Amino acid sequence: MFELVIFLALSCFLFTVLRGAPFVPSKKKYVKQAFKDLYTPRSGDVLLDIGSGTGTVLKASIDLGFKKTIGFELNPLLVLYSRLYLYKYAKDKRVKIYCRDFLLAKIPEGITFFYCFGVENFVEKALIKIQDYSNSQNREIYFMSLAFKSSAYKPERSNGLYYLYKISPCKKAKP
Repeated sequence: MFELVIFLALSCFLFTVLRGAPFVPSKKKYVKQAFKDLYTPRSGDVLLDIGSGTGTVLKASIDLGFKKTIGFELNPLLVLYSRLYLYKYAKDKRVKIYCRDFLLAKIPEGITFFYCFGVENFVEKALIKIQDYSNSQNREIYFMSLAFKSSAYKPERSNGLYYLYKISPCKKAKP
């Protein structure tokens, strides 16, 4: 029985790696510094964390002043962990965490900011989807990427580790 549990746990992590989303936890102090350097949340901002893992970015963004945060995570074990970790925030509906693939999921209404720590190829695909979302919402959307810079979009700001992009509507999404 123990072997089966270990096998299932490892399978969850392996699946996410094969999908292009390895689990690498964000450090709270770096996340807070990135927002201090690059973006000050506005009163109605709603953040979607693509690959929310253990919920570190979700908690930090609530602490920094985001009105609401949403996490999309592929690994069901990390979804369970982060739901437990952020239970008190979820109770008052400021945090929601879903077991979803960002590239396949419908983006909820009202997102103003996306955060991602993904490999370069994934970041490019995410930016195409975010551009389409910006077009459909007819408003600017912000996207922060940790460590990987887009080759198709120019960052508005960077602190060397994080890249902040402002995605404006009506720009044709790049293939």
